[in-house]
Formats: sequence, C-alpha cells, structure tokens
Amino acid sequence: MAERYIANECLIFCSRYFKGVETQLNRAQRNDDSEVNKEKYLFNSGGRIIRAVKSVQLDDNSHAQAHHYVLLHSDHINPYLE
Repeated sequence: MAERYIANECLIFCSRYFKGVETQLNRAQRNDDSEVNKEKYLFNSGGRIIRAVKSVQLDDNSHAQAHHYVLLHSDHINPYLE
C-alpha cells in the first residue's frame, strides 16, 4: 500500500512538468457534461446517466416530500418566497 502511494505521488509530481500530454491533473472528468445543454434545464443535474434508467413510482407522501424539498432548496424560487 505504501509503495503504491509513493508511486502515485511520484507520477503526479512528474506529470506537472509535461506539456501537451493528458495527465491525471489536466484531463476532464469522465462524466462531466456540465456545459452540454446547460441552458435547457432549470436545475443542474451534474452529469449524464451512465447506467440503465430505472423508473420509480412514488407514493403520495414521498412525492409531496420530494416536491417540498426541491421547493425549499432551489435558488430559482427565492423571489417568490419573499
């Protein structure tokens, strides 16, 4: 475990001096779609789906709780709350 840690630290140190080479420090995250279709959505979803979608039907109480949570934690509705 210690050898792997030291090897990783050495690679990170050396990669700081490479120009024009994709390294762990300068590459984009694999699932970073923050700029793609950003204007289409009111809420930032933080990425894209990477697995199969599973649809879930909420009962009335869970749906009300989720709705209430979104309303309380959205900056877009602050003008209406005031």
